[in-house]
Amino acid sequence: MLSLARTAARTAALARRNPPSQLQSVRNGGGGHGPRGQEPSGYFLGRPGGQKHTWYWWEPMWYFGYYGAFATFFVFQIYSPKVSVTDAAKLEAHRRMAARGETFGWPFPADYSLVKNDK
Repeated sequence: MLSLARTAARTAALARRNPPSQLQSVRNGGGGHGPRGQEPSGYFLGRPGGQKHTWYWWEPMWYFGYYGAFATFFVFQIYSPKVSVTDAAKLEAHRRMAARGETFGWPFPADYSLVKNDK
């Protein structure tokens, strides 16, 4: 509320000291002549319809490099082996039992070759 009162007091003081043309430029953010912003051309992305887009030098690197890296990452994620914590713990338990020479009371895992050490 205090800042609103300060702003009102500053505007009133400027109105007393300055002519209206200067006050208008202060209200709009000061300085600069001419229109603010860009007038719309009526075209999408500033290009008339039917005109072919020419790529900048960095666009192929960006599209194929950036999005290609994402595609490669997702393909690797899809085809990577899915080992859960339970499967890893079971494999480690089988490995330790085989190292101690104990027999398994249940069927060997499908990937028993990872557990068995033939020396």
